[in-house]
Amino acid sequence: MKRSVLQRRFFRLLTIFLVLIFVLTSGLYLLTVRQAMTDIMLRSMDSQLDRISSLLTMYSRNEIQSYMLDWIFRSDTEGFLDGELYLFDRKGSLIYPQEPNSAIQPSDSFVRLALQGQTITRTEFSSFYLSGKAMIGQRIDPSTADNGAAFLIRSMNDTGLAIRSLLLSMTISIVVSLLILLYPITRLLNSMTRPIGEMERVADAMTRGDFSRRAKEEAPGELGDLAKSLNRLNARLYSAISDVALERNRLQEILYNLSEGILAVDSDGSLTMANPAVLNLCGVEDLPESREELIADKTFWKGVDSCLAENIALMCTMRLKDKTLQATLTPLISETKENQGAVCVLQDITEAVALEQTRRDYVANVSHELKTPVTNMRMLSETLLDGLIQDPQEIRRSYGTLLRESMRLSRLINDLLELSRLQSGTLYLERHKTDPNTLLEQIEMQYQPMADEVGLQFKLEFPKGPCPEVYTNADRASQIIVQLISNAIHYTPEGTITLSADYDADKVYVHVKDTGVGISQEDLPHIFDRFYKVDRSHSSGGTGLGLSIAREIVNQMKETLTVTSQLGEGSEFTLSLERYAKDREQS
Repeated sequence: MKRSVLQRRFFRLLTIFLVLIFVLTSGLYLLTVRQAMTDIMLRSMDSQLDRISSLLTMYSRNEIQSYMLDWIFRSDTEGFLDGELYLFDRKGSLIYPQEPNSAIQPSDSFVRLALQGQTITRTEFSSFYLSGKAMIGQRIDPSTADNGAAFLIRSMNDTGLAIRSLLLSMTISIVVSLLILLYPITRLLNSMTRPIGEMERVADAMTRGDFSRRAKEEAPGELGDLAKSLNRLNARLYSAISDVALERNRLQEILYNLSEGILAVDSDGSLTMANPAVLNLCGVEDLPESREELIADKTFWKGVDSCLAENIALMCTMRLKDKTLQATLTPLISETKENQGAVCVLQDITEAVALEQTRRDYVANVSHELKTPVTNMRMLSETLLDGLIQDPQEIRRSYGTLLRESMRLSRLINDLLELSRLQSGTLYLERHKTDPNTLLEQIEMQYQPMADEVGLQFKLEFPKGPCPEVYTNADRASQIIVQLISNAIHYTPEGTITLSADYDADKVYVHVKDTGVGISQEDLPHIFDRFYKVDRSHSSGGTGLGLSIAREIVNQMKETLTVTSQLGEGSEFTLSLERYAKDREQS
């Protein structure tokens, strides 16, 4: 099993501690024990030198014979001479031993001091104080100044050996102690590092998003408390992250399903996020790296930079291809008042702008259409009221004009109300089984005299023969066809108006074709707009709402009304009517 960092550090610290204790103990031991053993040795040598001096004194007094003295020194009986002995006469000459290279020479300064009556002690150590020599010297007979001096030198190798033995014993005891302590220390460290390792694995799993693991709480003391705290943190963090993930998913779903585009930039103005609505509005599939590739409007990005620089909200409108977009810029400010970027909300207001323009045009057109009859009626009323017209025929003609203008105004108001009801969706058009042949024949009978009156040829044709029954609202279908025929008569100075009908498997198609002035390709997309008139010179002939009403009725009946035209050659309108089926009326 791989040791933990705590175990390695503990054993390293323990080793350093034991080595430090060994070094300090050894140093103190060497300093104290060496001095103590040196003092013991010097006292022993001093006692021995005293005995030697006594023998020499006895010899100088002829109390013992020379052969006895020589025998004592040479035989070293019972360790009497434990070391090297050097004797000097009173003049400082070496008399024993007779060796030219002796350890002590007469020229040494301490020889003279010993002859003067001083006791000389010296020690010399080497090899870290574990070997050396000790020397002691004194006058042979301190009471007599004429005697020589004796010096005794003894080796301290035994002392060093003893010191080395003690140091070895200390080293062995420290190593053995370490080995004895190794097992309980290892057990103790394992009992500490095992829970810590388990908690480490739990924390590592938490960083990977796995909150299912739990630390064991059986450890005593602080480790158990730490495990409990870690488990509580795990549970709370899991709950918090789950809540954050839920909110993030909700926010992501909201952002990705918004019809408005949400665009985010960082503090440098670089793109960081865009929801699918932005990509759809800008016509791209993926978020590009360059912001100009997404939106090429430089004015917009200048507004973004201003929002980031000044920390203010801005709103601007821009044109992007065929769309009109409104951008609302809001800076993101952190709690430390630092700019973290900005969020932009893009709204497609193309339809709103078009509706607003339509509303303005509608108001202008209604005002214009109302203004003409009202102005005419006012002028005639003021003229009649002031008595400026005296001729009875002129007065009668003026009253007739007032009547026509009031009827025109009434038709305009009725058409507006009709169009409003159709557009509001509250008008219900009930459909029934209808015979289109009878319906078209009745319309022919109604408009044939009118066409004859203005010199136009009016025809009713069934190229495929009688048409099948249709499922429609007969009154509204008749209203549409009548409106188409009225327009055809109005815009056909001379020629033919043809009302025809054919069919296929699903639909019956009613055609109104004329040979009139026709409609230009520029005007063709707008003929169903309110108040739109192709021939402005005939603006007094109608309200301009007939085809708009017809289109709304067709939309309510879920049918189609199409037109084809060529300027100067006439126009053809086609109305589709759904064929009747037996099960349709029941449903």
